[in-house]
Amino acid sequence: MKERSLLRTVKMRQEVNEVRDDVTEEMKAKTQEEIKEKLQEDFRNIDRYAENIDRDSELLRLLSHHPERGMEAILDEYGAAVETICRNFLYDCSQEDREEVVADAFFKLWKYRERIQIDEKSSLKMYLYQIARNTARDFRRKKNRQPVISVEEAALH
Repeated sequence: MKERSLLRTVKMRQEVNEVRDDVTEEMKAKTQEEIKEKLQEDFRNIDRYAENIDRDSELLRLLSHHPERGMEAILDEYGAAVETICRNFLYDCSQEDREEVVADAFFKLWKYRERIQIDEKSSLKMYLYQIARNTARDFRRKKNRQPVISVEEAALH
């Protein structure tokens, strides 16, 4: 009886070990497949970054050598997003004020185009969005500093 019980235990352990080996092999295969997929995704991202760097560099060159065409291309690419950034910062300002800030942001991009460095850590989009945020913040600060004049004071002047 003990021998049968011992044989059953040994057989069960063998089965458990076989199942464990199968699961381990499946996990290894799955892990290897996940690693391959991750590497492929990383290579696709590298390709996208390289394309973006090339595209941004080309837009900056176009802006420097053919300002009208360059600004038109940049407006087509990023204009709506810059308008959204300015609208979100200046939600309580007039449409004219927001349009002025958008125009100022694109002017600053043109003015500082030679300083912009495009690489894997920074893009034209990043620079332009930061310029838009800073321009909108500056406008808000300037607007908040202007003193409010009462109607009576305005009539005296």
